[in-house]
Amino acid sequence: MTHYDTAVEEFVTSYELSGLAKAAGPCISATVTIPDPAHLRPELNQTIRKLERQLKVASPDVRTAQTLLEPLREFASTVETEGDWAVALAIYRSPDIFHCFRVPKVVGEFAAVEDGFELRPLLKVVSREQRFHLLALSQKKVRLFDCSQYRIQEIELHGRVPHNLRLFLNSTMPNPVGNTELTHFFQAIDRGLRKILAGD
Repeated sequence: MTHYDTAVEEFVTSYELSGLAKAAGPCISATVTIPDPAHLRPELNQTIRKLERQLKVASPDVRTAQTLLEPLREFASTVETEGDWAVALAIYRSPDIFHCFRVPKVVGEFAAVEDGFELRPLLKVVSREQRFHLLALSQKKVRLFDCSQYRIQEIELHGRVPHNLRLFLNSTMPNPVGNTELTHFFQAIDRGLRKILAGD
């Protein structure tokens, strides 16, 4: 059996959207609203049962149905149930594709087996800015965060950015700091951040 990465994806790229639009059927499309973590797996399993009934009509071949649904069953049994799940999942499965995206709440859930994917739940997500960085900066501490509308996660600086002004000046003296020292401090932060964000 082919192994698929079943991690929930927060970002939808135009490349992924293009690939989904070109997918060969049968194509499974489903949205599942998750009001809280306790309902995550039951909601997924209920959706899988709906899809199983539809597949019996769309594709009488039992082996095809099993191949399409097996990654969904694995996902439902292993998906992380902690964290903020007051959103919806958009699930896409074809013979060659399996994606699961976290999307804003949808109006009306659906589960369908068709010749192509139902991509409307992804259009709002792919058309807006989805990811940004937040810099928390003071003389005592420098922190960088990777953010989306759903989460915020601190990025390790690994010594590429000065941790604070005192360490940058290599001094514990409480003497007043002038504009020149602050300028050098900020310039060092800028150089380090550019390397981190460029993936160097």
